[in-house]
Amino acid sequence: MKTSNMKQSIGAIALVGVLLSPALSFAVGEPVYDQQVESAVNNQLNNTNSKLDSVSTGVNSVQLSTSDILKFMSQSASGSPYTSMDQISAKYVQALINYDAAARLNAYQYDQQLLFMKAPGSESAIKAGALVGSTNVNAAALQISNLSYLSAIAPFSNAKNFTGPLAGGTSVTIAPLDKVKLYDDNFKSFVADGNTAGLTIVNPSQFIQSDNLVKSGLNTQSQQMIDILTNAPPIIDASLMAQIQKGAGGGDPDGGGKEQIVDALAEYAILSVSKNALADVISIRTPGKDSNGNELPQSAMEALVQFNNEHFGNKEFFTSLSTASPAALARVNAQINSALYDLMLRMYKVQEKQLVLLATMNTMQAKMNMQMDKLNSQIQSAQAQAAKAQSDYKAAASSCKAGQILDANGNCMDYQPPETPKQ
Repeated sequence: MKTSNMKQSIGAIALVGVLLSPALSFAVGEPVYDQQVESAVNNQLNNTNSKLDSVSTGVNSVQLSTSDILKFMSQSASGSPYTSMDQISAKYVQALINYDAAARLNAYQYDQQLLFMKAPGSESAIKAGALVGSTNVNAAALQISNLSYLSAIAPFSNAKNFTGPLAGGTSVTIAPLDKVKLYDDNFKSFVADGNTAGLTIVNPSQFIQSDNLVKSGLNTQSQQMIDILTNAPPIIDASLMAQIQKGAGGGDPDGGGKEQIVDALAEYAILSVSKNALADVISIRTPGKDSNGNELPQSAMEALVQFNNEHFGNKEFFTSLSTASPAALARVNAQINSALYDLMLRMYKVQEKQLVLLATMNTMQAKMNMQMDKLNSQIQSAQAQAAKAQSDYKAAASSCKAGQILDANGNCMDYQPPETPKQ
């Protein structure tokens, strides 16, 4: 038999031995699979396993791994027929080849199991990512901010319903802040009996400390809290209010009234920045809704807190890292990086709001400075006028005789002391 034919025969026998010799397989501990990750690459694994079953791949792998043994067989059988010892040697070689091939297949399968071993904390990471990604915090914050802004400027309009972009494109009924009703509904029990339950809406710290406003029962009061902190009932004189409310469609105020309305709305526009910042605090703590309109089980803040608690705040997470495979560690790193990217984006948006708040504060400060400068100028002008009037009076009075004073027209007149009232 030629050497090449012998090598092909040994390779074929080795491959058959691998496929038909489960007894040679190594016993490997059963790992924990991450089913979501494994299903995502199932097609790739099937393609890889089918390649392992092909004859050409098996023969090439066996030839590479047993080159030294085949070399020995080639030398032993070269130029002469097999002897009984050669045949015995060939059987041992086949057994070694089968054993080596089975070991390599087991090692490959074990490596695949390690590759798809569940990463520590992966379940909480997937859950947190799904909840945060499903919650449109920006849209919720914008809606709260718009409604709060409308409630502040509602008294300027004679309408009962509001439409357009601020109302979300639909008709919305807005009730302006009513201090009397607010007292009767929330503060009266505190004044009378010391019951603090109604004071929640004037204690923003409770909203900040809660991760889920629905579970803490604060969601229905969140809008009212923003209104109280940022809305003051519009200061409009009675005559202007009468002009606004007269007639079915409202009246057209005079020139002075129009200026007052414009100035008031401009002031509330500055306050809208504060409303939006508070609306973010509310929206991230309010569970969003899925595509079917069903409320999500957690708020975005609650999901992020849970993700942190099950990673950095969990000592078992650090223990599990010591036994995790390199692939699992890589997935942990990807999970944490994705959470950091989300946090960085949120921090950037917070910084944007801080810049806007600082810009509006600077605008208000500049306006106050200009008003103060104008007031100071008016005071200085008034002081100069008063000093001149006093100087003119003294000059005119100096021309009068003794016992005379100036009358209202600047003429000298005899001084008449006031009569003493009779007892």
